[in-house]
Amino acid sequence: DALQRCKPDVVVGFSWGGAIAIELIRSGDWKGPTVLLAPAHKKLDQLMRRDPPLPALNREHTVVVHSEADTLIPLAHSTELENVCKVRLVKVAGEPHKMWGIAKDGLLQRVVREVVSSSASS
Repeated sequence: DALQRCKPDVVVGFSWGGAIAIELIRSGDWKGPTVLLAPAHKKLDQLMRRDPPLPALNREHTVVVHSEADTLIPLAHSTELENVCKVRLVKVAGEPHKMWGIAKDGLLQRVVREVVSSSASS
């Protein structure tokens, strides 16, 4: 309901929020541009004791950003999204799970602009 009312240009989900964004895509409630930052979708699946197939992510309009140094959510979870869903994975070196540096160095802003632009041009 909130997505219909607010009509966002992009959904950006970090960690648990990334898992929620994937759930919105899986349910069909969101089909737009999406940026997933170290998504915790596998953790959600473990908590819910389920093993669903990965959702059909829009590979032109979805980017995953994950730190190679993340000790909370394994990079392999995002690598699987890259390999199975064919989305772009941006690997960040030396950042902890929170990846504060991607906002400071402008990477987050660039990725969001890129995803929104690719959606607008298609």
